[in-house]
Amino acid sequence: NQPMQFLLALAENGKDIGGFERDKIKNACDDMRSILDDLKEKKNKLGDGKTSTTCLAAAIKEIVEKENLKLSRKRMAVKLSITKDGLSAFSEINENELKRIMGNIIDNAAHASSEGATIQVTLEHSSETNIVKVTDQGHGIKAEHLSQIGKRGVSFRTGGNGLGLSYATSKVESWGGKLEIESEYSKWTTVTVKIPSVAVPEWFTAEMALGDAKEFILTDDRPDMHLLVQDALKENHGHLEKYFHQSPEEFEGWYLDNKNTLHFPFFVFDYDLGPNKKTGLDLIEEFGLQSNSILMTNFHDDALVQAKVMNAGVRIFPKGLVEFLGG
Repeated sequence: NQPMQFLLALAENGKDIGGFERDKIKNACDDMRSILDDLKEKKNKLGDGKTSTTCLAAAIKEIVEKENLKLSRKRMAVKLSITKDGLSAFSEINENELKRIMGNIIDNAAHASSEGATIQVTLEHSSETNIVKVTDQGHGIKAEHLSQIGKRGVSFRTGGNGLGLSYATSKVESWGGKLEIESEYSKWTTVTVKIPSVAVPEWFTAEMALGDAKEFILTDDRPDMHLLVQDALKENHGHLEKYFHQSPEEFEGWYLDNKNTLHFPFFVFDYDLGPNKKTGLDLIEEFGLQSNSILMTNFHDDALVQAKVMNAGVRIFPKGLVEFLGG
């Protein structure tokens, strides 16, 4: 996801990229997304329908990126807002089904909107309920039709069959939640999904302890992540001295040379460091950095990785939420 996010940002903002090249980049990202979706579908096929404790922020961020890629050709955008508490929103759901539901709701919002429109997605969290809202500024729904929306086979959209929202409603209710629709005809529509909250897992962290930190050290084998992290820290943590490494060997050499001159360092490691045998967790344990380190990885939903970090006394920040890393 992050390489595609980086390429899309480059395509949109690169001053020296022409229209032809921009379209080629977007098409390539579209192809990569299709391949990724196919791989994930095959991976999760055996567990389809089963629920698990899911980080809603990471799951919704992923579907928003996918929908943004699709809608960019219509010059539409999906904007995601996550409250600070929303980063800690966990529910007992099936992640693939949630993504299917959210994709359908966003597609409906796009159908109701004009070219160039922005669809707003928000995630909020309380002790009992997680709330996801999708709002468009489209043509809205007539008051007399609102009570019918969500019933199987009922649709007031040209070409619609009503099955998407019917499926969403029943699935959300099976998780103990509720789907609500509000609308003002010819102005806007908001679809709200409310799902019961569950306790935040021990392996998870929604923030970094950067209050007293003087140095920030990232070890990740992908240079694009270095740029994304720099952007995330720019606004609130510009005072930090920042150091970036791509391999275990690079970090080990730097740390051995500089450990005695560091004041209050904070370390962030990717778990998987490419072709290297050592993981980010191995480096944390090798140098005894458990108290001032986190893992930032796409393996946050891997049960084996979760068990390892809890045993080591380390926590994970999902890599897909990198733009929220700076707090």
